[in-house]
Amino acid sequence: MGFNMMQHIRQISHAWKRYFVRLRRIGSGKGFGIQSPSAFRFVTEVVNAPHPADACPPIRDCDKPVSSRQRNLFLLYARMTKDSRAAEVWNVGEPSDTFRHYVAAACTPTLYRQIEAKACTVFPTDGTLLIRLPHACIDQQLCQQLVEAAPARTVLVLEDIYLTPQALQCWQWITQQPQTGDSFDLFDCGIVFFQKNLFKNHYRVNIKKQNLS
Repeated sequence: MGFNMMQHIRQISHAWKRYFVRLRRIGSGKGFGIQSPSAFRFVTEVVNAPHPADACPPIRDCDKPVSSRQRNLFLLYARMTKDSRAAEVWNVGEPSDTFRHYVAAACTPTLYRQIEAKACTVFPTDGTLLIRLPHACIDQQLCQQLVEAAPARTVLVLEDIYLTPQALQCWQWITQQPQTGDSFDLFDCGIVFFQKNLFKNHYRVNIKKQNLS
């Protein structure tokens, strides 16, 4: 069986898994069952904000076209950037002008940096750092490097954590490390905070589909 056929089968399987996972998580996006005030606020006011487009104005694709699902994630990252007042946002791997424009529109003072995976070694000393790690860049060595060296006010986003067993294994490993705090499994991405609370919790949450056309 050819590589393209295997990739097509994987994408179909992933789409079906996503559909059933969303069904199981109905209601999670409203914060039901979340007792932590900070986690409840993050889910209801950032992940599933009442007015999600308020973080930044509508932006068309600035480089190669991206899917509505990816733009929905970019809009989430823009809200996260604005909410955390991130000092820096790192995009690891392949450049994305679209993502850069979302970050700039959400929070102008934020420094956006395009980073190669091997260059994730020098971290800012002040302020919150938001790191976007696309699926193609997820590997155990890089994840271990980030966990060991990233500052306490880091927010790490791993995309498509259920697409391959390797990505899921890396995501699960990160959430179990003592350096990390609360984590949020949105299926399309995983978000983990390095700033630890007294009790670490893991949440599985649906992110609302937005009409971004």
